[in-house]
Amino acid sequence: MTPNGPPLLSVEHLHIAFPLGGWPKRRTLHAVRDVSFNVARGSIVALVGESGSGKSTIGRAIARLQAARSGAIRLDGVDVLQTEPRAASIAYRRRVQLIFQDPFASLNPVHPIGHPIARALLLQDRATPQTVAAQVERVLESVGLTPAADMAARFPYALSGGQRQRAAIARALAVEPDLIVADEPTSMLDVSIRMDVLALFRRIRDEGSRSVVLITHDLASARIVADRVVVLYAGQVMEDGPAESVLSHPQHPYSQLLAAAAQRGGGLREPLPAHPGAPEVIDPGPGCPFAPRCLKATATCQSTPPPTVSVRSDHLVRCHLAESA
Repeated sequence: MTPNGPPLLSVEHLHIAFPLGGWPKRRTLHAVRDVSFNVARGSIVALVGESGSGKSTIGRAIARLQAARSGAIRLDGVDVLQTEPRAASIAYRRRVQLIFQDPFASLNPVHPIGHPIARALLLQDRATPQTVAAQVERVLESVGLTPAADMAARFPYALSGGQRQRAAIARALAVEPDLIVADEPTSMLDVSIRMDVLALFRRIRDEGSRSVVLITHDLASARIVADRVVVLYAGQVMEDGPAESVLSHPQHPYSQLLAAAAQRGGGLREPLPAHPGAPEVIDPGPGCPFAPRCLKATATCQSTPPPTVSVRSDHLVRCHLAESA
């Protein structure tokens, strides 16, 4: 349960793996392992972590673009992995929309930007052929693309990066979804434009009571818009809690390193002050995935899965060194 009642989305013990083959022993890449978190109605949950932490894979699984080996993804309490076909139904596509990282690649260059919006409206019975043009203009105006009629007729190459991302957001908003999964929506934008896009996500949450799963490597963006933050490393949740609590008082050694890197202004693309190495996701050992790089790791960290500890109200950490509240 959440403060606003049952969560809109619950991800429970999600496991996603990819067989790699190999000889004499077959190997497996475990991209996501035992990941669980909730998304309350009308909230923004940020999934943060370095590249390769499993953020985008989780987002694609929620959008039903990536199959899961095990676990559950519940939308309004219904496990979509059991009730939805492998290719999600049109009804599910109306409720859950995905915004891709690269707006230029996700928009068809042979069609003006009004085309995918109109197609979505017609497929979801949100407009008729007689009203669809007016509906497209209304959606474009809602994301700040004006004059809307002129913008609807423009092709992606004729738009700036920020305008293309707004067009991608408009396509997702057109069908009035309950949940938007935004995969690094500001990573390819200038800093000044990022703030405008983040403000747009806040408005989507506040005015439409929609929920957003924001996938980002940028802790500053998470601090600005997120209600909760889920820190991921090597496909596992390291820390999960209210954004202010996690970002201002991180408890897991990995979260602390991320916060320190962000304060230096390097974001998550600079090397972290830890033992050298990369996340172990191919046939990983039984202990904490961060233990091989952690400067505080003990023998227990190397050999035993860490427990989930409540360090504050609604603030969870998976670490042998964490102290219970």
